[in-house]
Amino acid sequence: MEESIVEEWLRSLHLGQYADSFVENGYDDLEICKQIGEPDLDAIGVFSANHRSRILEAVKSLREDGAASVYFTLEEVFHDQCNVTNAGRQSNRSSRSSRSRSSRGSVNKSHHGDRSLVKIPRNQIQQAIREKLITDGIRLGSPPYTNTLMERIEEASLSGCNTPFTSLDELKARFEEVWPLVDGNTMRKSINRWEQRVRAVVDQNEGPIKQKIMETEDPACLQVNSQDENGVLMGRWNGNYDDGVAPSQWTGSIRILEEYMLSGGQPVKYGQCWVFSGVTTTVCRALGIPCRCVTNFVSAHDTDATLSIDRYYDASGDVIEGGPNGECFDSVWNFHVWNDAWMARPDLPPGYGGWQAFDATPQEVSEGKSQCGPASLVAIRNGEVGFAYDTPFVYSEVNADMNHWHEDPESPWGFSLRQTQAYGIGRAVITKRPGQYDDQGDGDAEDITSQYKNTEGTKEEREVMMNAVRILKPSFPHGDQSGEETAKDVLFDLVELDRIFVGESFSVTVHFRNESEEVRTVLISLSTNSIQYTGVFAKSVKKIQQEYTLEPGQEEELSLSVQPEDYMDRLVEYGMMKMYATASIKETKQTWSEEDDFVIEKPKLQIQVNEGAVVNQEVEVTFSFKNPLDTPLTLCKFSLEGPGLQRPKILEFRDVEREEEITHVEKFVPLHPGNRKIVATFSSKQLIEITGMASVTVDEQ
Repeated sequence: MEESIVEEWLRSLHLGQYADSFVENGYDDLEICKQIGEPDLDAIGVFSANHRSRILEAVKSLREDGAASVYFTLEEVFHDQCNVTNAGRQSNRSSRSSRSRSSRGSVNKSHHGDRSLVKIPRNQIQQAIREKLITDGIRLGSPPYTNTLMERIEEASLSGCNTPFTSLDELKARFEEVWPLVDGNTMRKSINRWEQRVRAVVDQNEGPIKQKIMETEDPACLQVNSQDENGVLMGRWNGNYDDGVAPSQWTGSIRILEEYMLSGGQPVKYGQCWVFSGVTTTVCRALGIPCRCVTNFVSAHDTDATLSIDRYYDASGDVIEGGPNGECFDSVWNFHVWNDAWMARPDLPPGYGGWQAFDATPQEVSEGKSQCGPASLVAIRNGEVGFAYDTPFVYSEVNADMNHWHEDPESPWGFSLRQTQAYGIGRAVITKRPGQYDDQGDGDAEDITSQYKNTEGTKEEREVMMNAVRILKPSFPHGDQSGEETAKDVLFDLVELDRIFVGESFSVTVHFRNESEEVRTVLISLSTNSIQYTGVFAKSVKKIQQEYTLEPGQEEELSLSVQPEDYMDRLVEYGMMKMYATASIKETKQTWSEEDDFVIEKPKLQIQVNEGAVVNQEVEVTFSFKNPLDTPLTLCKFSLEGPGLQRPKILEFRDVEREEEITHVEKFVPLHPGNRKIVATFSSKQLIEITGMASVTVDEQ
């Protein structure tokens, strides 16, 4: 179906997401659009200040032109690449090829010197100009109208192993020359081609290149996950890593990239989000791309583009995994790690370049592959989820609302929406602070939450959410099932847990108070479960349920005491747990639910480096920690790495007795002077993710 002239005009402003609203409100002609003012934009639904400004400026230009200007591209355009919708991630991706340069032309043309004006259809003008360009041999999609250096790069990409670069140094130098001209769109399209070129270089210079990788940490390829195209890392989240390396045991990217190279490009086993992100950072930085790891605490995984996470509870207050139909796979990860890269975005309006979020962890399929981004942080912060690529998904990760659905026999489909938490997701977004190091804590963390979203609870934050909802137009399969408004005169407060150390007991407590003038009967339950870091239920630990009769003004509390013997054999890797609290009021049908995640913390691996480290001279490093458990540790091993100090190394270690404090000494020979880092992990069958880090200054001889 051919676009309307208003839709084409809006697309030239990079605001095509408003086309339907314009037409539905009667603004289906540019002459009518000339009359648009502030009140009209309110009616149409344009609330973003940036968008309003751009539209009003364009309207001013229309008025000054004195005629209905015509906007169309002179390049050869394939219509199936120009459709832009805002109904989800797939529609979001279909806009990536629409980077046309718009032109204006007057619909009123003089005819062979005749002073009378003749109206010529827009499509006829467009076709006539295109035919003239072809006749004259002018192709706007080819040189000199495109960059000749980029043409060479693309030709090299298409030729596979016939790379024009003969060494890794030349490849890096050429990349640094080309990169300022490359935008996120080009990066995404060419990622597999870059891999082919780098592999070709390795084939031609196998020995020297591998040695260079070992010494300088140069990467072997750009593609990181193995879900498609045999990338570097294979992901696994089920806890079974017997045929590979557990994600928590990796201490750096060198060993991963070496293993990938030496195996001839076989995916390395195994990675999880922080491993994917770390390798991606190494690869991008080695090629000159500014890149950083980004950690989002309480990260939403919105699988159905509703901008919400839906949690379902049965009549007993237990969570229904998968929802009532087993089809709701939304989840909340305790944390998730992705990447930001700094790049231009000429496919988006001015001002949307800079940091772009992208994710190497294979979560969802986008455009047929396990990929995500790049999505502009400016677009994410403004709720402009119509911009490429995968912006709705990343926006939800830091902004989604949490909906609590409770079983309700009076509801047409059995559940009613009883509570929405608008401020729990995206609790903090952090990255590494440049130039600072804290081996024992988080003093080197930089909070970049404000780069992703406005402050929770502010008017600006809610306006951005409404803008995203209006663009994406999410809908629930059962419509509005919020149920009748009920009195909420019993107040609840779930006490969040602070630090719980492994082997200690703890209590989960909820306080509640009857604020009404009448008696209230409260049925309340508390439960604790172990969970994967992705938020997926693992094992039930303990539960309590009790009924209270509250007089007016009466306050009570319910506590669930959990002992080490209750949870130790039910913990899964990383020691994460979730507590649920639910309640219902018999007289008013008021319901309440809340949840909180916490981590059973483990001891730190202490690393002590002898003073006076000198290049090419042995230095002793001591590793120590105390077994906090009342049981022995078996199948123990250390993983060590120190760039410039020690190549990646795995050490089998003896069993550790209950509550034993162990010490292990290693000798390193520093190869390079300067400030160096040692990273180590200890793991066993009973206890994993014992980590430590230390700094050491190496002097010249």
